[in-house]
Amino acid sequence: MNTQRILFSYSPSFLLALLFVGCFSGSSTKDLADGDWNRKGDREYVTTWSVDGVPLLEVTLDYVGKQPSLPFDGPKPTFDWNSRNTDFYACTLRNLTDLPIELSSIHFALDRGTWKKKNPEDISYLVSRWGASRILPNGSLKRRNTWVWGKGDNNVLRKTFRAEIVAGTTTSPKLKNLIEAKGGEALSFSFQAPLKFIR
Repeated sequence: MNTQRILFSYSPSFLLALLFVGCFSGSSTKDLADGDWNRKGDREYVTTWSVDGVPLLEVTLDYVGKQPSLPFDGPKPTFDWNSRNTDFYACTLRNLTDLPIELSSIHFALDRGTWKKKNPEDISYLVSRWGASRILPNGSLKRRNTWVWGKGDNNVLRKTFRAEIVAGTTTSPKLKNLIEAKGGEALSFSFQAPLKFIR
């Protein structure tokens, strides 16, 4: 089969569109860390995110239910969750290093449908939801209520965070070598915290 002939049989506009889709689909996950998933049923998990074998951050997601855990520790949903089918979760981000981790943005994507609000959101959004954008060395940030709702029977809201290890002196030889291998500056990476909606 002549692959070159097949390729050129497509119009230039189609090839341009294909290139655009390929670039766009990877734009929010091009530096995605490696996730080691320990799932607890359909909804819950503990995920360790690593770069080149060095664990950096742990995400724990626990299912709260169809009602939130009160009182709220941040903004509430802008809708009535009693009339709109909603799944609430508690999420904890734990720094596995002895250097600070700074969250810089969050990108949203739905398995079904299109995210219609601002995307991505910046540090101010993260601070309003999490109370801070910096996770202290060996420390944690916890959000009591984060949520997802859907119109169908099920969906997944994929939250991709951009973060960086703040430059400093570490006592971990593996982390030190990783930072030096990446140029000795702040180490940037992305990680995910997907929320599953089940009606």
